[in-house]
Amino acid sequence: MPKMLSYGAVGQEVRDMQAALNNHPPTGLPLLAVDGIFGPRTLARVKEFQGNSKLAVDGIVGPNTWSKLLTTKPAEIANRVGINCGTHDAGSRAIGEGLAKEFLSFANPSSAASPQSRFVQGTTAAAQSSSNPIRMLTDAQKTTAKSVYGNSLDFSRIFISNKTGLGGRPFTIAFPDSNQIVQIMNCGTFSPSQKLLIHELCHVWQSQHHSDQFKFMSNAVKCQGKAVADNTTETFVDPDILLHKDHPVQFPFSAYAYKPGLTLNQYAAEQMANAVEHGEAGVRTHVKSIAMNATDSNNVTALNLTVVGDRRQKGVKF
Repeated sequence: MPKMLSYGAVGQEVRDMQAALNNHPPTGLPLLAVDGIFGPRTLARVKEFQGNSKLAVDGIVGPNTWSKLLTTKPAEIANRVGINCGTHDAGSRAIGEGLAKEFLSFANPSSAASPQSRFVQGTTAAAQSSSNPIRMLTDAQKTTAKSVYGNSLDFSRIFISNKTGLGGRPFTIAFPDSNQIVQIMNCGTFSPSQKLLIHELCHVWQSQHHSDQFKFMSNAVKCQGKAVADNTTETFVDPDILLHKDHPVQFPFSAYAYKPGLTLNQYAAEQMANAVEHGEAGVRTHVKSIAMNATDSNNVTALNLTVVGDRRQKGVKF
């Protein structure tokens, strides 16, 4: 058993203790710099760990605290179980710009027919085999959408393609067509899974319920950039982070990671889409309650946030 440690101690055993504490993520305090100095931050973490472990909260790392640190199973870091969307990828946006040009050339020839009348809606076998690169949602897909979003979505502006972005990741774009903004969900298939459909439709919802209907895209970019920057900085605190398979894009911080139970205006673009996809009741109730094409002040607040979640934190979903 390592020796007893208390405030002011220094050395390798303090480093070992700090590293062990970092493997048991706190609920409210930042991770420690593994510097071998038992200072105020380390003391606070020790006391928090002791309280969480139902030990005497004295700040002294003796036999009982060491035993808990060395034998308690560290908190598991959840792997991604949801949709790994590429809405924030610059490369995906470039692909989307090409698709938008294709959409406009197909939807707006010289005749005066509406764009919607030029797209196969995919309700028959013949339509499903069409070579059209972009389609409107099927009736079955609209039914699935309404089960989550109610009547809040304007389906006349929503399209789906069988394209994907970089790395085969789905992504959603918005762009102007005539006197309106349309959204294309690039799902890699005209028959996406229910989870994929719900996730990408959340980005559509974000677009249709914001005064700046392109804001969801820039917000996703900013949050992903923050995650990469924070993950890089965090390696100075814990170099072992470099070894994680999801570093530097998704670990330990991720634009998708979120704490359940918050309101919609506390989640940024990908967090919100992830929360809706995972069935967070409060967020789903909110999106369903907004009238079609109405600007939602909570959505405006949310898409002004540049926030990420720490996957090491207790209760965080990814």
